[in-house]
Amino acid sequence: MPATLVEHQLHMPRLRRFRIDRMSIYSKKPTVDVSFASGVFCLAGANGLGKSTFLAALNYAITGIVPDPERKFESVPEYYAYSKDFADNYFDGRVNDADREAAEVTVEFVVGSKSFALTRGIFERDSLRSLLITDSKSGDVLLNGAKLTPRHREERYASALAREAGLTSFDQFVFLQHFVFTFDERRHLLFWDQRVLEQVLYLCVGINSADAHRADTLRRDIEKADSLVRNYQWQATALTDKLKQLEEVVESDVAADRAYRLAVEHRDLLRERDAATSAVIKAQERKQDVELSFAQLTGQVATLTSEYEEAFQEYFSARQAPRSHPLVAAALDKAQCGICGAAGDDVRSAVDRKLQSNICPFCQSPVVEKAKAPEALKKIDKELAGAREKLRNAGERVQRLAAELKTFDEMALKIASRVDRFEREHSSVLNLAEVKNPTALHRTITGYREQIESLLKKKETQRERREEKKKELRQYQKDLVKQYADAEEVFLPAFRNLAQSFLGLDLDVHIDTKASGVSLILTVTDTARREQYQLSESQRFFVDIALRMALIELTSREERTACLLIDTPEGALDIAYESRAGEMFADFVLHGFNIILTANINTSRLLLNLARLCGNKHMHLSRMTSWTELSEVQTQEEHLFIEALSAIEAAMNTVPSPQKRVHA
Repeated sequence: MPATLVEHQLHMPRLRRFRIDRMSIYSKKPTVDVSFASGVFCLAGANGLGKSTFLAALNYAITGIVPDPERKFESVPEYYAYSKDFADNYFDGRVNDADREAAEVTVEFVVGSKSFALTRGIFERDSLRSLLITDSKSGDVLLNGAKLTPRHREERYASALAREAGLTSFDQFVFLQHFVFTFDERRHLLFWDQRVLEQVLYLCVGINSADAHRADTLRRDIEKADSLVRNYQWQATALTDKLKQLEEVVESDVAADRAYRLAVEHRDLLRERDAATSAVIKAQERKQDVELSFAQLTGQVATLTSEYEEAFQEYFSARQAPRSHPLVAAALDKAQCGICGAAGDDVRSAVDRKLQSNICPFCQSPVVEKAKAPEALKKIDKELAGAREKLRNAGERVQRLAAELKTFDEMALKIASRVDRFEREHSSVLNLAEVKNPTALHRTITGYREQIESLLKKKETQRERREEKKKELRQYQKDLVKQYADAEEVFLPAFRNLAQSFLGLDLDVHIDTKASGVSLILTVTDTARREQYQLSESQRFFVDIALRMALIELTSREERTACLLIDTPEGALDIAYESRAGEMFADFVLHGFNIILTANINTSRLLLNLARLCGNKHMHLSRMTSWTELSEVQTQEEHLFIEALSAIEAAMNTVPSPQKRVHA
C-alpha cells in the first residue's frame, strides 16, 4: 500500500545564514554575510549587480552543483551527475583568478531535527572545507568533520541530508531543490515539462521516495529500450534493402552483368583515387623539399649579409695611411719638415724610419695600413648575390608547388567524393569479393539473413523488456494517481488560492495519465492550457511559482518552515499584476513559509505590496546597491534607487491586516 500523506512528509532546508567570500563580482564587498529570519528575505538591486548569481551560489553551497540551462532532463541521477561540471564554467569570470583559492561559500540551515553548517570552495564541488552537524534543539554535536578528508565530508553530508530530508538519495534532494524549491533565471516551467513534473509528483504527492526512484529508473530504462528497438529495426531495414538487391543479382543474369560492370567501374575509380592520392603525396614531398631548401638559403643569405656588413665596417673604420698625408709627403720629397721648417736628409731619414716601423711621425701612434683593395667585400658580395638569386628561385618554386599541391588536393577530393557516392549507391553488390561468383553471392545473402534475424531477435528482446517495465511503471502510476486523489484536499485549495490571487481567474488542475507518463493539466475558466503559448509570459511564470508553493505546502505542512528561492521574473509584469504577485507571495509567507527573493528595484508595486502585507515582522530588505560598482547611468540616477528602497522600507513599517486563507 502507498504511504499516507502524513507518513511521507519532506523536510527541506530552513535557511539561517549564508556567506560568500571573495566573489569578485561583488567588488565592493569581499565578504557577503546575510542572515535569514522567518518570512521574506528580499535582496533588491539594479540590473547587472549579481542577484541571480547570489541564488546560484546559495544553491551551489547546498547542493554542490549549478543547473546547466542547456542540458535536457533525462533522470534524477543523470541530472545530478551531468550537472557537476557546469559550476566551474558558471563561476569562471565571476571570480578573479587571484581569488580562486580563497573563494568559498558557507551556509547554515536546519533540516528536520538537525542543523547543518558547511563551507564549500567555489571550485571544489565534490568536497567540503568544513562540516558540522548538530541537534537543532539541544545543540549537541552529532558530526564534526574536522578530522575527515574533504571528499569524506561531502559523502557524510550528502547521506545525512538525504536521510534527514526523508529521501532515498542526495540526488533526489538536489532535484527537488532545483526544480521545486527554486525558481531561478532558467525560468523552467513544471506545468509544461511532463518528464520533470512526473518525477516531482512521485516525490511530492506522497509515494515512497524509494518507489519514486524506481519509477524514475523504469522511465529511463523504457526510453533506452525504446531507442534500441528503433535502432535495431533501422539496421534490419537497411540490411533487408541490401538483401533484396543481392537476391535480384542471383535471380537475373542481367543483374549479374550489371553487378560485374559496377565492380569494374568501382575498381577503376579506386585506381583513379589511389593515383590522385599518390600525386598529392609526391607533391607534398616536393614542396617540403623546396621549403627546406628555401629555409636553408634564407639562413645562408642572412649569414652572408652579416659577414658583408662586418667586412664593410672593418674596411671603412681602418685608419688612413700617414704616407699619403701632404706634410709627410713633403718631408719625404723635399727633405723639409712642414711643422717646424727644419730641412735636410736627416728630416727625410727620420720620417722614413718612423713609417717603416708603422709609427706615425707626428704622434708616435701605431699605424695599421688599410688594405690596398676591398677584396673580401668583393668576394662576399658575389657570394651574397648568388645566394639571393637561388633564394628567389626557391621562393618561386615554393609558390608553384603550392599551387600544384592545391590542384592535386582538389582532384583527390573530387575523386574521393565520387568513390564514396558510388559505394553508398551500390554497397550491397560491392561487398562481394567476386560479384560473378554464385558461391560468394549466396554466402553474402546467407550472412545478411542471419544478421537480420539476429537484429530482429534483439529488437524483440528489447520490446519485451520495454513492455515489462511499462507494466511495472503503470502500477506506480496507478499508486500515484491514488495518492494524488488523497492529496487534492490539501494541494488544490492551496494552488487555487495562490494562483487566483495572482490571475484573478478561476483555475483548476487535474491529473492526466497517458503513454508518455503522468502530468498535471492546468485549466483556466474551464479551458485546458496544455501548451505554453496558451498563457502570457507573466501568467506562465507566476502560475508555475504558485504550483511550487502549493507543492511545498503539501510536502511540509507540518513543519511549515521550508524555503522557496525566487529570482523574480518581474520583466513580464504590468502594474496590476505586480501588485497581485506581491499579494501571492505574502499569502505564502503569512502561512508560515519562507521566501528568499531577488528583485529589481523597479518592481516597486510587487515589493511595495509585499512589504505592506508582511511588515517588518515578516520581511527583511537588503540593499544590494552597495555590493558592487554601479554603471555610470545607475550612478547618475542613484537617488531614484534610494527613493524606491526608502518607500519599500516605509511600507514595511505599516501595520498589515492581511486576509488569511484557511489552511487545510
